[in-house]
Amino acid sequence: MSRGREKAIQAAEKFKPKNSSFMSISRPHNMDGLHFRKHNNLEEGDVCVFEAIERKPVVLSVSIFHMVDHQSLD
Repeated sequence: MSRGREKAIQAAEKFKPKNSSFMSISRPHNMDGLHFRKHNNLEEGDVCVFEAIERKPVVLSVSIFHMVDHQSLD
């Protein structure tokens, strides 16, 4: 696992949503959510945390942790 991806996962794990949530890691060959990935500039290894805000109708809040933002230069 790349250092940037590992750090993005760690940052997402530190995020503490108030409501029920789940984490998803972007993968290159997953066609589900293609429009979402393109619209949010998601790359392989980026981490999204989806938080349930409303159940009916379903409303989710998403926090995105881009791998490149968490890569170290050392």
